[in-house]
Amino acid sequence: TNIYDYSPIHGEYNIGENISISPDGKYVFTSEGNIFSGSNTSNMKFVGEFNQTYNDIAFDLNNDFFYICDSQSISQYNYNDFSIVASISSKGDIKNMFFCQDNSKLITVYSSKTINSITNYYVEAVDPPKKSEDILMEKIDNLPVTITLADKMEVYDIRKEYDTLSDNQKSLITNYNKLLV
Repeated sequence: TNIYDYSPIHGEYNIGENISISPDGKYVFTSEGNIFSGSNTSNMKFVGEFNQTYNDIAFDLNNDFFYICDSQSISQYNYNDFSIVASISSKGDIKNMFFCQDNSKLITVYSSKTINSITNYYVEAVDPPKKSEDILMEKIDNLPVTITLADKMEVYDIRKEYDTLSDNQKSLITNYNKLLV
């Protein structure tokens, strides 16, 4: 871990081995989980952090997400507020990751050791974690057509989950009326 004593970002921040710039140039990400303002400002300033180190980072700015991977998992973050959205595990030690806009998949390069201690490398296309609003809409879709008293607790739980969403996420729930019984 590298700590730089003097820099325009004022303060001591763990930088790590990798520094990445978002495709729009808005942010600079360090592999130690610190985020600084990018080229749109005259000085780099600390703007946030995600409490996780990473091996690589990939961006899906069309959907306002970025993904970080460590040795065993991929975490999806909201690009606007840096909150974690979801996480999935990996089949091996992820070395590199790319987001493919054409098919909305994460492409990972990972390694795995055999029982003979030989390291093999693999390339895998991974479906990104589902968004909270998509998961909630699936739950609503899976409710029976006619909601009865027996379904009341499930509807209550789904409505509670709905209440935790941001206003933007709530606006994406197209089947909410099914809960208004």
